[in-house]
Amino acid sequence: MKEGTIIIYGAEGASESLECLCMGCGYQVERLNHEEILRDKLQEESTRLLLFDFETKAVSETAGLALLTQLRQFCEKPIIALADKEHEMLRILALNAGADDVLDHEDSAMECFARIKAKIRCYERWVKEKEQSLPIRMHDLEMDDRSKTVSVKGRQVDLTPTEYKILRLLVTGRGRVMSNREIYSNIWNME
Repeated sequence: MKEGTIIIYGAEGASESLECLCMGCGYQVERLNHEEILRDKLQEESTRLLLFDFETKAVSETAGLALLTQLRQFCEKPIIALADKEHEMLRILALNAGADDVLDHEDSAMECFARIKAKIRCYERWVKEKEQSLPIRMHDLEMDDRSKTVSVKGRQVDLTPTEYKILRLLVTGRGRVMSNREIYSNIWNME
């Protein structure tokens, strides 16, 4: 099962051990050098993270920082820059331009992969919290998970906590047949 896609932008053969490690852990890895393709790929749901390599010949540092700033304006997915430790100002500018972290080419592949996984976990947790904060709507019904309130045609409906859980399960699983066991398991955490 694939975990998603990790994009490496601008790397021409660098970080091969990191690429192998990512693939061995179920990620698809794509190396890109074209801005237009990069923009499209970042919008795909399967894309989990961008590794932006500043050591490439394909883009100057200034152009790379400008591109990073542009990407951050529409992309909320994690971006990790790759820049050598001796280029401290570039590392700082990359963080200010929108990178979530900066790794060195000399860092071990295991440490880099651990940081990648950590950034992906944080992003997925943030997406889940963001989705849960949005009201659930179905026709005239609106459910607010934060306040655990329900309204129909704008009128508040009083429900017990258990009734709320059952309604939420049925609304979010609409169109799906659920067994009694599945409902009990989801509502009362029973097997």
